[in-house]
Amino acid sequence: TSESISQSGWFQQNSGTNCDFVDAYFLNSLTGFVVGLDTPSVIKTTNGGLNWYPQFTGSIGSDVSIQFLDTNIGFFVTPDGSYRTTNGGTNWLIMPNITGCNDVMFVNLQTGFIAAYGSQVKKTTNSGINWINISVPTSQSFYKVFAIDEQEVYFASWNYLFKTTNGGVNYQQLANYSQDISIYFLNSNTGFIVGELYVGKTTNGGIDFVTKLS
Repeated sequence: TSESISQSGWFQQNSGTNCDFVDAYFLNSLTGFVVGLDTPSVIKTTNGGLNWYPQFTGSIGSDVSIQFLDTNIGFFVTPDGSYRTTNGGTNWLIMPNITGCNDVMFVNLQTGFIAAYGSQVKKTTNSGINWINISVPTSQSFYKVFAIDEQEVYFASWNYLFKTTNGGVNYQQLANYSQDISIYFLNSNTGFIVGELYVGKTTNGGIDFVTKLS
């Protein structure tokens, strides 16, 4: 059953599982996917969360990120392996040699990026059929990615924030923070980075961040 949470307008949804969920992606107000660490690892709703159906019954057991391009093509990536579906999650096929991954983001139906271990960035320009590895000049591993468009992309490691403005050919180090961070940009100028007890805001494309909460 559903219950309100602190009368805030949020309602708990019954997934029908005991899985610890860590990421979600909704295509619209009705159709969405949630991914977790236990089995079933991926569940799907087509009625706004009233009912959920298992889509991937394996146990992932590590950090995972999920995104769908449309009602058919979707991805979830983990450090141990990454998967692609072309039929709305009914079947998932492992993507060969796409391991060590932490986060995935597509900017359109063709172009997407993956943040990975070992200072690696992975990029596709054909809807995830093929991926190329891009080495970034750092010893850091990447945990988060946020792409504004095909050219302008941000990657966060445990300590650093990097930016490319030419689709991954070159990278610039923007910030140094001694904490895990997440990234979200509203446009090319305005964005936020979030870490433990910290929120920073930029209005000049990541050149400077002003502390909003610490």
